[in-house]
Amino acid sequence: HGEVTLCTDIFFVDQMPFLLTVSRNIRFFAIHSLTHRAMTTHILPKLRHLRHMYRVRGFHVTAIHADPEFEPLRDDLLEDDIALNTCAAGEHVPEAERGIRTVKERNRATVAGLPYTRFPRLLKREIVKQAAMWLNMLPHQDGVLVVHSLRTIITGIPTDFNIHCRVPLGAYCEIHDEPNPTNTETERTTSAIALGPTHNLQGSYYFMSLQTGNCVSRRRWTEKPATQAVIDRVHELANTEAH
Repeated sequence: HGEVTLCTDIFFVDQMPFLLTVSRNIRFFAIHSLTHRAMTTHILPKLRHLRHMYRVRGFHVTAIHADPEFEPLRDDLLEDDIALNTCAAGEHVPEAERGIRTVKERNRATVAGLPYTRFPRLLKREIVKQAAMWLNMLPHQDGVLVVHSLRTIITGIPTDFNIHCRVPLGAYCEIHDEPNPTNTETERTTSAIALGPTHNLQGSYYFMSLQTGNCVSRRRWTEKPATQAVIDRVHELANTEAH
């Protein structure tokens, strides 16, 4: 399985575009959020990043299957020794289409389990991307190995419950700040919503600060029940973006 074929497509969730890729046989999923659908300036760098990631582990991406929208990348991909195969109008790449359907189903399941009815874009993007993370966390029943997870095969990083399952996505937490200097009256915690692991070896996590709405990373936090004030603040951040 040293030569890899990637199947890719663009999909939308709440009008936000995402790029999904899945490798044939290996079944490793990757989802990138997009700020624009321009092929050369936005899509190509993400495909090249995936090529480098596979290459580090000894795999060689030899082909990409996509719909006609990706046709402008043909010459650039040939420079990388990658053959682009585009389907005809009205056709689809089966692996990519099935992957998108699975991701959207998991997204709806996650949203249904959270107490929020409106979501800031940062939180919604991480919910969608989390679907790929968990698809890769365990061996695929139709994959090439039944022992190692897809994540371990492609990244070399093993799945660890104590690192990757420390807090669920969407949970309310008081994240521990470490101000410098420390001998001040500055608050030591910030209210935030858990977004997911940073995938470093220390087990840090990304959070959405409820003060600024920005993404921050922390190594320590305290999970707490989400109060109505927390829910209202999440809705307020979402409403601010809508306007």
